[in-house]
Amino acid sequence: MKIIRILMLITLGFLLIGCSENKPPVDDIETPIETPIPTEPIPTEPIIEPFTVDVLDATSLTMISSDDFVDLALSEVLIEETVVSQKTLVGYRLMLWFKDEDVQPQGWTIQGLNDVMHVSKDLNTVYVIVGEKTDDEVALYTHEEIYMARIVDKKMVSLIQKPVSVQKRVMNPDEAIYYIQYSAVTGRYDYHTSLRAMQGIINRESPRLLTLSNGNPYYKKSDQTWLDILESDGYDLIELTSLEEVIFTFKDSFEGIITFKDRFKSYNNWVSGESDFALMMASVTNYAPLPYGIQHTISTLTSLPVIDSFEVNGRVVSGNISDYLDSQNVLSAYDCYALVFDQFKEAFNTNSYMSLTSEVMDYAASEQMMFFDLKATQSERDNFLSKRINAYFDQKNTYFQVYGWVDHESSALDFISSYGGIIDVVGSGNLSLISRLDASVSTFTQKTEDDAIYNANKKYVTFFASESDTIKVGMAFQHGAWLDPNRGQVKINWGLISDMSVEFPYAYEYFINSATEKDYFYSGGGSAIGFVDIDSQMHYASREAIADANKYYMEIADQQYIDMYNDKYTSTDLFEKSVIGSYLFRSQVDGAFARIHDGNTSIRVETWNTIPVYNRWTNYYPRRASSGDVGYTSLYELSANHYIQNQVSDYWFIQSTLSNTQEMITFDLFRQSNGDGYQVTFEDGVISLKKTISGVETTLASKVYSTTSRQIKLSIDKSTPLDLYTRIKLYVNDLLIFEYFDEDNTFVQGGFGLRSDEPTKNVITNLDGTDSSMAKQIYNRIITDPNHYILAYYGFVGSEDYTLAQYRSEPGIGGVISLSPTDFYKIQLLLDLNYSGVYEVVNAREFMTFAQNYMQTYGTLR
Repeated sequence: MKIIRILMLITLGFLLIGCSENKPPVDDIETPIETPIPTEPIPTEPIIEPFTVDVLDATSLTMISSDDFVDLALSEVLIEETVVSQKTLVGYRLMLWFKDEDVQPQGWTIQGLNDVMHVSKDLNTVYVIVGEKTDDEVALYTHEEIYMARIVDKKMVSLIQKPVSVQKRVMNPDEAIYYIQYSAVTGRYDYHTSLRAMQGIINRESPRLLTLSNGNPYYKKSDQTWLDILESDGYDLIELTSLEEVIFTFKDSFEGIITFKDRFKSYNNWVSGESDFALMMASVTNYAPLPYGIQHTISTLTSLPVIDSFEVNGRVVSGNISDYLDSQNVLSAYDCYALVFDQFKEAFNTNSYMSLTSEVMDYAASEQMMFFDLKATQSERDNFLSKRINAYFDQKNTYFQVYGWVDHESSALDFISSYGGIIDVVGSGNLSLISRLDASVSTFTQKTEDDAIYNANKKYVTFFASESDTIKVGMAFQHGAWLDPNRGQVKINWGLISDMSVEFPYAYEYFINSATEKDYFYSGGGSAIGFVDIDSQMHYASREAIADANKYYMEIADQQYIDMYNDKYTSTDLFEKSVIGSYLFRSQVDGAFARIHDGNTSIRVETWNTIPVYNRWTNYYPRRASSGDVGYTSLYELSANHYIQNQVSDYWFIQSTLSNTQEMITFDLFRQSNGDGYQVTFEDGVISLKKTISGVETTLASKVYSTTSRQIKLSIDKSTPLDLYTRIKLYVNDLLIFEYFDEDNTFVQGGFGLRSDEPTKNVITNLDGTDSSMAKQIYNRIITDPNHYILAYYGFVGSEDYTLAQYRSEPGIGGVISLSPTDFYKIQLLLDLNYSGVYEVVNAREFMTFAQNYMQTYGTLR
């Protein structure tokens, strides 16, 4: 069968060939060209997908889309790119999409691909940014480039690059944290006390109320920054606008109303003894203390009764505190404090009390502490009462804590420590709230990376931000320094008391989470729980108990080093290495830093009871020095009305007193040989900043400021690689008049001159200054220090904007130096530029480890 099939196929093939050959040719017919079938779609105009974001929990919309843009009002938003440039963004307020909501949003949660933005206040600061505007022309982004941002005071504070969803939020009044501007309350001490007392009572059970003050003495924006952090962590926030709203919202926290007056002023004529007495009574009774005169209105509003009388510690007290104090023959603030202690002390906290810090009264109320505004080292009467108070707490405790401050740091610390007391420097409000906020963990781990490699030929440098014994420095964000944009560029040791990890865990966790690998935390002031003078004047049981507390808190906080305080201020003060060594050994620290008071000021590492101790004798709160180049003796007199300094420098700081004259006074800055440069002039109550190029004068800025007394601080700076623009800054009477950056950098160095219509020495007096910035001064100390291990700075670290930090103005000659992380970075850049490979900035842990190795090998740190 297989053979037959093959034969049939062969035959069929021949037949087909034959047919093909007999077919006539067709020459005049075109062969059609076949169009290939496309394998891809035929190209057309590209389809642009709209920008869309899902909307959750809204009733009027489910999506935000670029298709909506045509119906919305476009906004222009100015932001600062650098100190000399601005940019105009264009976009739409997010609120525009929610105009038809029955219940308007009180916030949003904006989710991006990798990040999230929580918004619970200032909703009109959130925008959908769609482009930029330049010279009246708008350049729109592609849909992929559109983002959402929050813009406040010309700064982009947060953004979501690729938003995915917007969830509408309505605040839960039963769980929200409420906040009130301090300025919304009458500016008297009695109203201050009333608000602080109620805040402490409200927050005692749970964190519910924050007060916003624009005048925190240690960092002006502290309260606002904590509010921003709460918002970013997703807390519901609701604003209140009056004292009446506060008590109405939280009326269930109070049992009734007591009244008082703003009487019996204390030392600063602000604190009132009667107000403080009322706060203390309120804290142990849960009554709302109100300034006399508003009680009946508040009672009607809240249905809280006005209390006729109440009992504390077995004694009947009138609900009208004024009447009660009169019945007790109280005539002064001192009498108020003595009365509380003598008759009511058993009703209050027996582990701690508060002293001299009225801005922290909310914490005193929440913890039911007694409060005393006494000056124990300046008043014999106050001293007698203070001795009784501290003896009482000494009897009740192995050690006790004094929250607040004292009238004289050194002698008062020695006095309190001898009773077993520790000073917890607070100085910031809202502790009653922050102390009640939980952290997400119970123990912490520092991010610090020890990446330096020991080299015996190198010189090692370390920087200490002091105030390491205080709660206030954490609450005040290291005087604003923590928010410096250059933090993380250089290794810094930050004082942050270890017991914050337990007493204020939310705050401590914030620092741990926001730290970089170059930030290291240590405790100081003699302990991990506060400011204390450790010596044999304190009972050994107190020293041991404090050491045990050190071990406990430092383990939780992941800290290893303590800075020991002792300045031997008084002749009776003791400095005993054996006592401190035993204390440190029991604390189980890895090391300590101290000023060793034994007559030997050399920089060295000693070992006390196995614990290495570095002698940080130099650079302790250094003061700003005069360079000798600014006074009249160093200037060249062209005439009685004109003096010049021909020395060329890239920095000048000049301070002086100007006489009461309307005549022209001129300071020439970065003066060139032909007279060009910058000028600051004072004339007829107007201060002007000018620039002269080839004899042509241009006014850069001016301000009306007229006063009979004029203390000026004037600086010009282009001294480090980080100073991108010549900066000119002027303070008059510690008020910042202007800070100007010349984007053209027309002049980057020069001399200076003084000119006036009247004889210059008569109108410009008390002349002093320097040709080195504070950062440069520390840099110069480093490069002239013969030691290999240089604790280059131990002192105040704060915001580069002096107006926001504790001093509120740039320190003058003789003032305590204030540096910022930006300044430390400048120092590091100068070291790298001029001494590459010679110096290395390290953290305290690396510093101590390397110093021990070097000391063991060479017997010295030189």
